[in-house]
Amino acid sequence: MKKKVALVLAVSMLFAGVVSASSMWGTYKGNQIIKVKDMNGNELVVQDVPAISYQGRTMVPISMLKQLGVQVEWVGKTQTVYVTLPNGASSTANNYDAISIAKQVSSKGFEFVDMVSDGKGFIQITFYYNHALDSMPDDVFDLALSLSAKSAAESTRIIDINNVELSVLTDYIRDFKAGKITADQLLKQYRYNEQSANNSNSGSAQTQVSPSSYPELYSNDGKTFLGILTSNEFESDGVFNEFGTYGSKFSSDSIWNEFGDYGSKFSSESAFNKFASEPPIIVFNGKIIGYLTVNENIKNGISPYSLLKWLEDNGY
Repeated sequence: MKKKVALVLAVSMLFAGVVSASSMWGTYKGNQIIKVKDMNGNELVVQDVPAISYQGRTMVPISMLKQLGVQVEWVGKTQTVYVTLPNGASSTANNYDAISIAKQVSSKGFEFVDMVSDGKGFIQITFYYNHALDSMPDDVFDLALSLSAKSAAESTRIIDINNVELSVLTDYIRDFKAGKITADQLLKQYRYNEQSANNSNSGSAQTQVSPSSYPELYSNDGKTFLGILTSNEFESDGVFNEFGTYGSKFSSDSIWNEFGDYGSKFSSESAFNKFASEPPIIVFNGKIIGYLTVNENIKNGISPYSLLKWLEDNGY
């Protein structure tokens, strides 16, 4: 799609690594020079005129965009530049933002679609399905995955009317669509979580969660799932995904919610109460292997402040 643009574009939101106003890179005709990098951290080469800070905006020469695969056509008669984005570029112009995707799936049983970002390049897309997940037609499921793969999302979730959730890193979907992995290989990457209303309070957590290669966190009675224990901040159900249910500071099922049952300094069920008698349990392959707590008197306890290092040290 072609767009009319000025010779110099204001693209302060387009690139990662753009430096705020300072003179650390020198000046050009009285304006501070800005270093520009692509999303992979590669610095774009200055051919003649550098990017500059001008009246509080970052101005990047149109010629510099060519290094990103952008096609540029100059029409001198109308003093206009036509810009064509490269195939696969992540842009709302590609019709793969949340609103456009929602329009394409609204007639397929989806209530709404949302996309969230951490502001650092990570984007998660969630499809909310009005029916049971296991009743979703194959073509509808494939449509959701296809649209997610074409979006800028790094993580994909589908949540049904019963709060059953399927999640997967979107790159696996893209690899499948590109023929790099098989359907079976993609299937192994799915995470399927379902909270059971019939869990019992026994020596091990009872849950309808599929086998996982990661430890999982539950309330002390084993009835409430509190997230997957992994250092991967992109895992949709991970406790370190600040945009996920179990990593958010606002979710009732998150240990990071300081006002919730599992994050408060005063709740007996909290990981952060040094006197807690019923802190969250760490479960692996159906067995309790420890407790997440700052209470030093609880045997096999792991402090939430040491959790990330413990997960990294153990390959999780």
